[in-house]
Amino acid sequence: MRFIASIAAVAIVLASGHALAADFAAYDGKDAVRDGTGGTKIVTDGVEFWTSGTPPHHYRLLGVLTDQRGTGLLSGSATGSSVARHIRSLGGDAAIILDREDQIRGAIVSNGVVGIARRATTQLLVVKYEDLPAQPTTP
Repeated sequence: MRFIASIAAVAIVLASGHALAADFAAYDGKDAVRDGTGGTKIVTDGVEFWTSGTPPHHYRLLGVLTDQRGTGLLSGSATGSSVARHIRSLGGDAAIILDREDQIRGAIVSNGVVGIARRATTQLLVVKYEDLPAQPTTP
């Protein structure tokens, strides 16, 4: 019975790993074009994720991408490849991380084994660089 309880606890933690949702809200405003000053970044698959500050470029705000996912072993990251692909599909070159919130969604305790399911919600401001030279296209 302990073995089954342990498997159930591990299953909860692993199952909380899949991305739940990624919603996008387009930005509309006169101040959509901005100049950044620099900061710290992580680059994933050619997409820059600004963890502090803003890109040192002339850029256009495209909108806010909200990524919700579990935090288990299989969860991936809001700065991972799937989110980078999503940013590219929206026409973005980079994302500025606005906020991250972690929530406990549930727990199971059995025979001293604890499994906790958590969810992380990350808000990213998707931007398109305006001052970069155009990339050559290959036929």
